[in-house]
Amino acid sequence: MLKVIIVFMVATTALFGCIGNESQVVTVSGRSICIDEVPFFIKGVCYKPVPIGSNETSFANLDEDLKLMNEAGINTIRVYSPIDDPSVLDKIHAAGIKVIIDFGYNQDGFYDILSGSYIEYVKKYMHHEAILFWELGNEFNYHPEWFEG
Repeated sequence: MLKVIIVFMVATTALFGCIGNESQVVTVSGRSICIDEVPFFIKGVCYKPVPIGSNETSFANLDEDLKLMNEAGINTIRVYSPIDDPSVLDKIHAAGIKVIIDFGYNQDGFYDILSGSYIEYVKKYMHHEAILFWELGNEFNYHPEWFEG
């Protein structure tokens, strides 16, 4: 899985220029992810804030969640779908946390792989300092139906 992420990160750099803000460059050196040439050790969790009794993602408790993540020493979150709200990304960045954005295979055209619309998201947010890199998909090996068997 790490190889896929790194390959996509390198490919994204070739397609869209530097990853992140111009003052912050993410690269791969050997087996290390580096930010501005300094190795970055991911201490992270997967994060999908869905309130009890709901099916929808909500960032209503983001400030509290970020505080808890900081107390736990987390520096990276991996989300299951793109965050299309700059204010949410700004709060995450202000908390000193990086984000790995996942693109699903078929999200009904919402920044997904099937429609190719994930490229729009990358272009839109490629300079946001909160984003560490992008991940193409989640558990594809468990969903052969997505690829016609």
